[in-house]
Amino acid sequence: LEADPVLAGFLLPAFFAIALSPATFLIYNWVTTVEGMKDIQALRKVLRAQRENSFRAQLQTLFALCECFEACSDGGCFVKEVETVPWSSLRKKHQRNFLTSMLAVFDLADHNGDGRISQEEVREIASSLRYEMDQAALDAFMDQSKGVLSEGGACSVDGDCLLTFNEFATVVLNRPQREGRERNRMICKRVFGFFDGNCSGSVSVEEMTVALEQLGFDSAGTEQLFLDITGAPKSTVSFAEFEAYFAKC
Repeated sequence: LEADPVLAGFLLPAFFAIALSPATFLIYNWVTTVEGMKDIQALRKVLRAQRENSFRAQLQTLFALCECFEACSDGGCFVKEVETVPWSSLRKKHQRNFLTSMLAVFDLADHNGDGRISQEEVREIASSLRYEMDQAALDAFMDQSKGVLSEGGACSVDGDCLLTFNEFATVVLNRPQREGRERNRMICKRVFGFFDGNCSGSVSVEEMTVALEQLGFDSAGTEQLFLDITGAPKSTVSFAEFEAYFAKC
């Protein structure tokens, strides 16, 4: 029997497709796998950058709080007229990560979750940053936050000893920002102490994880943060390494 050339012309491509289908499948699978790995690597870079930006914002927030507590401890009156600033206005003026980090610190102090913090809770925030604020300094902070600039203290003036987040944020965002290498180094030590739970002079992965979790921070990438800070896979961070990293924030 002679093959029909027309039929052979139709069947020949199908024959080759069947014969080459395993190789085609393997090539396709390999290409999609490589492209998928590129996507995963790109996603990891994005997540790493987001995590580091959030961490740097947290450091900047703690630094800002130190500046504020220092000014109050010095008896300085740095806010002349204070009004509660709407959250929408704060968001326009300041980076979202910075405000989110400040809210995390506020929520950490707000033990009963009612959206307000007391003088003692402010004292706890200061203590976590190695500031032992006396009553005069606390009164100064409350006065600044409430916009009450008299000598009696906010509590004795209007009977309200509790701060909302907007009141708290307004005074921190209006803090005096002074320059000076030694002063910045001193504040950096206080921020470092926030993470150095056992005051050993170095911060372990476990200590960093606990501190970040308290602030609502995703601690899943703590090891990567250590790599970013030290430049090498290490289980502890020294103050010198932390200070060098802090200077870049």
